[in-house]
Amino acid sequence: MLKEIYSTAFKTYNGKVREKIILNPGLNVVLGTNDGANSIGKSSFLMVVDFALGGDDYIDKCPDIQDNVKAHTICFAFEINGEMKYFSRSTIDKSQVSVCDSKYNPIESISIAKYRKFLAENYETGGSYQTFRGMVSTYFRIYQRENLDEKHPLEVARKGKVVDAIDEIIKLFSRFDTIKELRDEKAKADEIKTTISKSIKHEIATRISDAQYEKNLIRIQELRAELARLSDMNMESRFEVLGIEKDQTEEINKARQRVIDSRRVYSRIRSEYRAICNSKTGEFASFDEDIELLREFFPGVDVRKIEEIESFHRNMERIINTEIDEESRKVARLLEEAKEAKKSAEFALDELVSQSQVGERIVDRVSAIRAELDTLERNNSVHNKEKQAKDRINTFKEDSVKVVCRQLSEIERDLNVEMDSLNKAIYQNGRKAPIINFNDSGDGYTFRVPNDSGTGTSCRGLILFDLAVLKLTNLPILIHDSVIHKQIEDYAFDKLLDLYEESGKQIFIAMDKQNSFGEEVEKKLEDAAVLHLSKGGNELYGAPWYE
Repeated sequence: MLKEIYSTAFKTYNGKVREKIILNPGLNVVLGTNDGANSIGKSSFLMVVDFALGGDDYIDKCPDIQDNVKAHTICFAFEINGEMKYFSRSTIDKSQVSVCDSKYNPIESISIAKYRKFLAENYETGGSYQTFRGMVSTYFRIYQRENLDEKHPLEVARKGKVVDAIDEIIKLFSRFDTIKELRDEKAKADEIKTTISKSIKHEIATRISDAQYEKNLIRIQELRAELARLSDMNMESRFEVLGIEKDQTEEINKARQRVIDSRRVYSRIRSEYRAICNSKTGEFASFDEDIELLREFFPGVDVRKIEEIESFHRNMERIINTEIDEESRKVARLLEEAKEAKKSAEFALDELVSQSQVGERIVDRVSAIRAELDTLERNNSVHNKEKQAKDRINTFKEDSVKVVCRQLSEIERDLNVEMDSLNKAIYQNGRKAPIINFNDSGDGYTFRVPNDSGTGTSCRGLILFDLAVLKLTNLPILIHDSVIHKQIEDYAFDKLLDLYEESGKQIFIAMDKQNSFGEEVEKKLEDAAVLHLSKGGNELYGAPWYE
């Protein structure tokens, strides 16, 4: 809870700096005078509380304070689990918050974003998608913040979007998870659709109609079939498709046949040459060492016959190798001639093909087919993706609206039941309780007290709405400026004070004319008062600047 607030800018009589303002865990009353004096700082202090709780409106919407008080620092402390946490925030730089020691000497500076995260961690918010400021801002109802419209209790400010305000109440009731998932999916589809639109804008693709899409499908099949035919056709069929004349075709076919024949001859002679080379005998193996071994083991043996046979073999080897060498030289010449003939036939064919531009025609035709295919397939793909994205966007939008309406229906029921219960705690004469109704689209609502549009009734309805939200959700703090209470009858205000006290949460209200409500109400206000303000030097800043 917010435990104390202090500033050297807060003065009292004779310019004396005010003591630390110690706050209550429940109701905190900023009490004015019995004559209802204005411009003494009641609303300004409530704006200071908002500033301590991470708001910026104390600077942005209170120019008179900034002009007259000039630069100053607001110091404040929280009690969290029995431990005190001290901070300060200067009006010079609202983007930074100082972490302080117990005497408010700065220790370190943190960003306002980090400070708000600290608040969110220590004040449980309405789910992971709600910020601390998103949770509390609507219910800090202070004159300068322009959120006192008793007919539109959800709006943070006059220019705020209703759908954003509705989102915040759904988050506060911890019912936003499924809605967030659906909206994230819709956002992805929106991104795809935007990317497609950009590609069309930059002429990377073309937007086509459904009818053109169907025509493209037929043409794509035709082109794919043509590519397949070109791949499977024999050469004559390709020539015919490419528009090459018959005489040219016959000449090319003859040249192709000469290439085939020359390659066949070259292949046959090369095989014959390899066979001849492989048939040549190797070096004759001598038996001299074996003969010596025979003589060693069989002395006196006659080895002449063996030597004669060995001599015969040597002569035969020389004759065979000589014949093989002559044959290989002959075949080698034939092989060289066949190789030249093959090269000549191939060159002649290349020349004919080149002259007829067969290769270029084939490449050009295939390239043209593929280029057209790419364009048609890209356009159809873009058409499909854009259509799918639109369908997804519509689906997620419709599903999101259904979920929003379902959640709002339950929130509406709970709020109306609770407001009726709170209303009965004030009145026993059957006076109507305020009612909130969300429309069927989930993007609007009405808030009213049936059969009673008086100002006092409307303000009572606004207070009951806030108290119902306070009771049903994790909303930890409520701030109500004095202007909300001015039109409420005395009896009802007495009961409202009881409801404030019974909420069990920290509430700040500004009040004056306390003696006009009777002794009992006056005592309740005095008991809950944390700050007394009046004219003549007891204004919040010690002096008025309107005189």
